[in-house]
Amino acid sequence: YALDYKAFDLQRIELLSGPQGTLYGASAMGGLLKYVTQAPDLGVFEERLQAEVSSSRHGRSNYAGRMAINAPLVRDQLGVRAVAFLEESGGVIDDPARGRNDVDSAKAVGGRFSVLGKLGEDADIRLSATYQDIERDGSTLVDRYVTGRPVRGEYEQSVLLDEPLEQNIQLYSAVINWDLSWATLTSATGWQELELSTDA
Repeated sequence: YALDYKAFDLQRIELLSGPQGTLYGASAMGGLLKYVTQAPDLGVFEERLQAEVSSSRHGRSNYAGRMAINAPLVRDQLGVRAVAFLEESGGVIDDPARGRNDVDSAKAVGGRFSVLGKLGEDADIRLSATYQDIERDGSTLVDRYVTGRPVRGEYEQSVLLDEPLEQNIQLYSAVINWDLSWATLTSATGWQELELSTDA
């Protein structure tokens, strides 16, 4: 149920060994993956588009579209960067007993928005927001015996009721950097909201 952070328009991904300190919380004792997003560029206008079509064996087709736009509002002083995406997965798991195919099909929509502004020669502030909504029609599980052999088919399950899942995640952050010449002072504040609804 964690955030499915899309790699599109990321600056880099860092692998930090644990334990990490209070900056990342008590849940980072074993280490963490850190996704570093692209900051707004205050000097150039940029746009990127990406489309993807694929097919899954035993399932329907998959579609994805992604877009990123960077725009300086006040050159070298204020800029914004926005990322949006839409992904649809056709699913591969069937439920023959109820006459349903591709019960694990899913849809994900979301994006990121970031504003970077200069607070003077030596300081800047970056405000960011991330939104993601995931809807899945059913479970991806296949019924199997303890030996691992499928009870029915390799891509089949049998459930009494639907097992839909809907997850909404919102992340907000504010980062201030102040160059003191002999060191850089950084203030980072974040807020996360997660809503999860499932009948599984």
